[in-house]
Amino acid sequence: MLFAASIRASFPSFPLSLLLRDHHKPNIDDNEIMICLMKHGKPRMIPVPAQLISDERPRPIRNLIVATKAYNASDAVRSISARLDDKGASIIILCNGAFAVRDELQAIIPPTTTLRLATTTHGVYRESSYEGEMYHIVHAGEGSTFIEDEPAMSQLWDQSGLVSTSMSPDEMTGLLWQKLAVNCSINPLTALRNCENGQLLSENLAKDTLPTIDDIVREVSMVAMKVCPSQDLQSSLSYGALRFFVDQVCEDTFHNRSSMLQDVTKRQPTEIQYLNGYVSKLGKDLGIDTPANDELYRRIKDFEAEHTD
Repeated sequence: MLFAASIRASFPSFPLSLLLRDHHKPNIDDNEIMICLMKHGKPRMIPVPAQLISDERPRPIRNLIVATKAYNASDAVRSISARLDDKGASIIILCNGAFAVRDELQAIIPPTTTLRLATTTHGVYRESSYEGEMYHIVHAGEGSTFIEDEPAMSQLWDQSGLVSTSMSPDEMTGLLWQKLAVNCSINPLTALRNCENGQLLSENLAKDTLPTIDDIVREVSMVAMKVCPSQDLQSSLSYGALRFFVDQVCEDTFHNRSSMLQDVTKRQPTEIQYLNGYVSKLGKDLGIDTPANDELYRRIKDFEAEHTD
């Protein structure tokens, strides 16, 4: 919703459409939904074209942004795969656990479709307390957006206020391994400790959490350097580089509640399979022991089994 509203706010006639599940049907009026985008404390009303995923529309999809939970991505893409432009479509993966999601999607997409990785540090949430036909979303944190080898799309996002950069595949790979190191350490630990990101470094928790973060990041680094032997990436994938990045994110997002903490609070499934589970799987395939990631994966899955509705 943030991307669609931002683009339409800057380019009111740009041809895009939000693909929504069937329960959104009552809020679609004349093939549009109304989004109230709150930015810098100021609301802006933006009409955005929308359609149901289940609708049958003749217009082919040329560029698809997948911004679902990681475990929903393959089903979401499969549900509209017949509508992908057979002359060449592009699927942009904007999910946590993007590497694991890419592996899943590669098995189900048509051969004419290209997968591109992307990531963003913008913070946005929907006002869940609001009931009605309008969608209220709050752009809570200004950030940056990165996409793999797609300068035209990056320019569109940048001109729409999403501060975007197109990166080479190697640059994107390095950035996403950094993000995976963060998500494998901060997400499960904050979920288990029921704390904000920055509290992992606080005096009362650090004695227990810091050694675990050390082990998690060390294992992620070993796996990453084996998967990506390019000399250009080795320094950015080293334990020291990844560990520094994790600490920096903890400090920069001190009061943030991680997505996994929000998931367990809402008694919803987590993305652990696509984070620590992915590192564990790669470790087994490569002959690298990953006991710290294995343990956090097991603990979160046990927690899910006990608390998920």
